[in-house]
Formats: sequence, structure tokens, C-alpha cells
Amino acid sequence: YPQPQMLNFCMRQCLIPLEIAFIGPDMRVVRMDVMEVERYGFDSKLYGSEVPAQYALEVPKGALAAAGVQVGDKVEFSSNMPSAAKAESGP
Repeated sequence: YPQPQMLNFCMRQCLIPLEIAFIGPDMRVVRMDVMEVERYGFDSKLYGSEVPAQYALEVPKGALAAAGVQVGDKVEFSSNMPSAAKAESGP
């Protein structure tokens, strides 16, 4: 996101469980959560950064743990990240 902000995500119509890592403007992981599949038509649970974050990384459930990622870890983005993987600002 262009500026750090409180981020909230949900699992609306998502078919697989995910993990999310919220990343602060200093490029450190500030929070992680496991997002489980929800039954369609029910209120979606919100997963929030709890502190201002500038980036959110969603991966299949288990991927962050398998990679040993922990809160406080430094993140480095690849210079060849496709533009489709970058968030767009908006409502």
C-alpha cells in the first residue's frame, strides 16, 4: 500500500486456508495469522494487522511456518516481482 495503515483481510469466497504476514514500513513482519476457509454466506472474520502495516503477504497455510518466518523477521522483496502481485490503492 502507498502508506502504512491498519490493514484488514477476510476469507470471502476463498477455497483454501491461507496464512497472512503483515509487514511494516520498516520491512519487518509485524503480525501473522492463519486464515481458515469459512462457510459461504456467513459473516467473514477479519484478520487485522493490529498496527500500521504497508504490505500483506498471503501464502498457502503452512508456508510461513515451513519457511521459519516469525514476527520481527526482516523482509526483502525481489526486484523482479510481477506488477500483478503488487497491491493497488483504493477503497
